[in-house]
Amino acid sequence: DFAYYKSGVYKHITGDMLGGHAVKLIGWGTSDEGEDYW
Repeated sequence: DFAYYKSGVYKHITGDMLGGHAVKLIGWGTSDEGEDYW
């Protein structure tokens, strides 16, 4: 489901977790719901 990600805090919902990709992470914090993200 990451291929369809548009914005906000990404959370895996469905499908297989596949590897083989690299991403550059910029920033971290806590969402309005209290969930930590990076």
